[in-house]
Amino acid sequence: MRSTGDTLGKHLWEETRKCFYQMKKKTGETILIHSGAGGVSSLAIQIVRAVGATVFTTGSGRNREFVQALGAEEAIDYTQEDASAAVNRLTQKAGVDVVFDAVGHETLSRNIAATKWSGRLVSIVGPAGDLNAGYYKNVTIHFANCQRARSTLDALRGLIEQGQIKPIIEMVLLLPSLVQAHLRLEEGGVRGKIVLQVKED
Repeated sequence: MRSTGDTLGKHLWEETRKCFYQMKKKTGETILIHSGAGGVSSLAIQIVRAVGATVFTTGSGRNREFVQALGAEEAIDYTQEDASAAVNRLTQKAGVDVVFDAVGHETLSRNIAATKWSGRLVSIVGPAGDLNAGYYKNVTIHFANCQRARSTLDALRGLIEQGQIKPIIEMVLLLPSLVQAHLRLEEGGVRGKIVLQVKED
């Protein structure tokens, strides 16, 4: 059986790799994290907050208090306002240092407008759209993948033990409920992860 701890370790590594190494995160920077209530981004918010970032995130209005409780300073309701427009409003048109895309489609290309000069765009999903505008802002674009490193997991364990980060799990289902899990994902609006337990304890 894959335990919740095993699941946590896997996702902590993935998100830390993307947020710390590929984003080259520095204390005091600003970051826009898309889909803040999701399993990937809810953990990313906590990780970058733990190292001193100011976090803006997108989500539906019903998740505003949820993502703010995770550490987001500003929650942008994407159903009411374009994310890039909101960032430029909130930063007096300065933009953010980093955009983290866990949504895909044209999210990355549309958010070049939200970055500072020489900002960074990081995607963990397949992007679409024209990224050429990034050339004129001298942005760096990362398409993140996953590698393993014991030192990173050790650092994450320290953050967990200090209570600075925790996994968000919406529900734990037994393996025979796989169809139910997929149906819930297809509905959308899942907060955190759905964990499948191979057998009962």
